[in-house]
Amino acid sequence: MRGADPLASAFWRIDPRPDGRPAPDGPLIDAAAEQFELIAGGQAVTISVATHTLRPDLTTVPLDGVEPSHVVLATRTGDRNRLVAAFRSCAGKHLTRGDRA
Repeated sequence: MRGADPLASAFWRIDPRPDGRPAPDGPLIDAAAEQFELIAGGQAVTISVATHTLRPDLTTVPLDGVEPSHVVLATRTGDRNRLVAAFRSCAGKHLTRGDRA
């Protein structure tokens, strides 16, 4: 993604690769949705979260040998906002470990 934080970019590009090689550069995009056009056109591949909804003309392939990422949800103590509660509930349903808050 054009202008992305270098650490975030390296994370999503798996740079360096598990064997230590640098990740190759790919086409730059301005919005995440643009990646699907590049993939459909055979110009790129991407790493995405398992729950990401793809277009019907795209296929996913599991990525083996890469450690899973860690997700943390932090909220203010006592926050009564219904959107925060709904997001917390939704996130809890998608966590794979049993230590949900």
